[in-house]
Amino acid sequence: MRGRSLIENMAITFGLDYGRHNLFIDRRQERRVTESWLKRLKVKTPSAKVNIEALSGGNQQKVVMGKWLMGRRLKVLLLDHPTRGLDPGARDDLFDAIRNSASDGLVVIFVGDTTAEILELSDKVLVMKDGRVVQKYDLSGGDTPTEGEIVAAMV
Repeated sequence: MRGRSLIENMAITFGLDYGRHNLFIDRRQERRVTESWLKRLKVKTPSAKVNIEALSGGNQQKVVMGKWLMGRRLKVLLLDHPTRGLDPGARDDLFDAIRNSASDGLVVIFVGDTTAEILELSDKVLVMKDGRVVQKYDLSGGDTPTEGEIVAAMV
């Protein structure tokens, strides 16, 4: 949200999760959790109190991602091209956070920009064409499709 600090932007969705009895906002806890996520996502900022507009576009994207990842009750996260416009370093930071959250039990459904990106991040790949699943790959089960095979299934 424009004109708001990183703390306000990240805690707005799940602020009461970090409050007392889910009734009262605990500003210190919000700040601690936000700062922890800013570190995990490697957001380049002098402080969690700066306005989001002070950050680069890539760091703003990381803050938006952090807003959702910090939800304690989050079970499924749908990501539609989350790395579009990010530089390679920011993309890697975002992928690390996604992998860590997935290893903690979060289900991540990911629509990627490139087949290489999809193969790098996914355990399972579903290829769709005309609204139907036409091919499935279980990467964690030993399937090793090439980018060419995935593209061929799309056309």
